Amino acid sequence: MDGQINARQLIDHIIYLASLVSEPQTVDTTLDKLRLITSRTSRPTAQDVQTLKSIQTELEDYLIHEERLRTFTKASLRANLERHFAAKTPLQDLKKTTLARIGITIAVCGAITGLLTAVGLMEGQVVLAFFICTLFIGLALLFQSIKKDLVAQLQGSVNYLMAATIGTGLFALNFPIIAANDYLESHPMFQNGGFLAAAIPVYGFYYLAFFIYAKQLNVTVPRLLRPNGVAVSVVLLAVVLALLPHPVPVSHESFFDLAVIGFGVSVYFSTISAILGFKSITKTTGVYGKSTLFLAISMVLQTIGNGNFLVFVTFISGDFSVNEQKGQILTGLLIVAALASQYVAAYKSKTALK
Repeated sequence: MDGQINARQLIDHIIYLASLVSEPQTVDTTLDKLRLITSRTSRPTAQDVQTLKSIQTELEDYLIHEERLRTFTKASLRANLERHFAAKTPLQDLKKTTLARIGITIAVCGAITGLLTAVGLMEGQVVLAFFICTLFIGLALLFQSIKKDLVAQLQGSVNYLMAATIGTGLFALNFPIIAANDYLESHPMFQNGGFLAAAIPVYGFYYLAFFIYAKQLNVTVPRLLRPNGVAVSVVLLAVVLALLPHPVPVSHESFFDLAVIGFGVSVYFSTISAILGFKSITKTTGVYGKSTLFLAISMVLQTIGNGNFLVFVTFISGDFSVNEQKGQILTGLLIVAALASQYVAAYKSKTALK
């Protein structure tokens, strides 16, 4: 009877360890031995128990030495096993903890915004923009909490993702701050799109985050989407956008071109980031793939939002401060939707690290 209980426990341990593997096809041969035992009998023999122990050891060795996404040690795996089977509903408990952490993050962002508004440091559109900015920064901190569980290569990917997320948050303050300041609003550089040129490194960081992730999963990346190909494409795109005829006369062509190039290149970066994200999903399990899916969706939303602003707001009018509000509102809504999608991605990432 003890042997039966031991065998069942071993099978549970093996199933749990297998769920931690990001590329399940790599351990199929090992799991075939488990399938053979479970299909042959419901009463494993002593020899079967030894085989199950061997399977567990093989999976542990794989996770410690070959797993591509997460980092494990013998001690951490044992701790994970104990914690997982000590809880009655481990996944539900993790989901509750993660949701609580996200809720606290949003509440703190709201409290900081409310406090600064109450003391008179902000008013009008700047308040909402600042709140969105703090939400992006809070999101970056959530990604920071995930980083320690990842392999060294992916920690670099998360660093780029955090930098891009903070940069996106700062861009939320771009137009409201300029509109609230007479000097900035009258300056020719800011009349043509504010700090849009700085969008290039921000969205370049998004691209690097997705590229490193795809490379780690051995995703086949076309030459055009590799760093050298992307660098050449960016230069060519910038030249084309600079030479593109203006639909309306502008008083400061160089600043206008700079703004259009900044937005155009950022749209290109977010587009290829989304492509790399979608290509990576099929290389891993549904548990890990869901976080990548929502990150890729956020890139699609930002591509549409920034593309809308580039074409129908900045480019058509030549001056963002005199545009009709519909285009700006649509872009704002899409960026907020992208933010929500990234929060879902953070939630999926945290709950995947069970």
